[in-house]
Amino acid sequence: MQPLQSLARPAWVAGLVLAATVWPGAPGALAAGPNTGKLSLTGGADITTAYFFRGLLQERDGVIVQPYADLGFNLYDAPEDILSGVTANIGTWNSFHSKHTGAGAQNASGNSTMDIWYEMDWYAGGTFELMDALSLGASWVAYTYPNQALKTVQEVDLTMGLDDSDWLGSWALHPSTTFAIEYENTGGLGGASGTESGAYFQLDIAPGMRLIEDPVMPIDLSFPVSVGLALDGNYYNGDIFGFAKYGPQLTVPIGFIPEDYGSWAMTAAVSFYSLGTNARALNKGENFWTVGTWGISMAY
Repeated sequence: MQPLQSLARPAWVAGLVLAATVWPGAPGALAAGPNTGKLSLTGGADITTAYFFRGLLQERDGVIVQPYADLGFNLYDAPEDILSGVTANIGTWNSFHSKHTGAGAQNASGNSTMDIWYEMDWYAGGTFELMDALSLGASWVAYTYPNQALKTVQEVDLTMGLDDSDWLGSWALHPSTTFAIEYENTGGLGGASGTESGAYFQLDIAPGMRLIEDPVMPIDLSFPVSVGLALDGNYYNGDIFGFAKYGPQLTVPIGFIPEDYGSWAMTAAVSFYSLGTNARALNKGENFWTVGTWGISMAY
């Protein structure tokens, strides 16, 4: 198994607002509420049976709770123009582990006052939307560890997403990509000390459909698929392929909550991970793993 310093953490935080902008009508997306101002708030929490980041195992035992919050700024909105929107956002994502994953590993005394708080991420970015369909974004992300399990990692993420529902209708794939360029330490496998920065690419699609129509609590079904690849030799320690993740997700908007309190939804997902050669070493040599996740979210 690789040293703890070579483990990694969540990249999707930089794409939260991008996903909502690209595909506001997608299964799993929260419906627009009464908020017509320039500020928006998204938040929620997930409970998951295992935490993988870019195919690299962080924890698969105990209780794992992952709360997050995002503040968005609508800077420009002109759906009929070529430049149809400009948004900015700041936010945080966290992971709490009952197993105290890696607690105190970077602490000379071997003790930590916040053992369960494995990770706290900060990010800020902006998104340009073209022709009300194509979104281009850039974000800064800092991955920090309150329980001192790992060193802080910083990177710049470049994202692109396409809302193809106008052309493909119910067959739309909603593709998106993320390029992650590290500039302080690494979230990949390169370097035993975790200091050799790397570059990473991820491709996502998320086809979906309305499974059950109901005016109060409809049910949406989606099937997100992600593939993670190294853009250099450092990220997966010589491997190009890092992981593939796929599986169904059910989303249930909670219609009985008044919209004055925001748009709420529950999600339940089963994700199947197929891991690359070096990534599976962190998973005790196992190539395949199943992860269950339940979450609740709110947007206003």
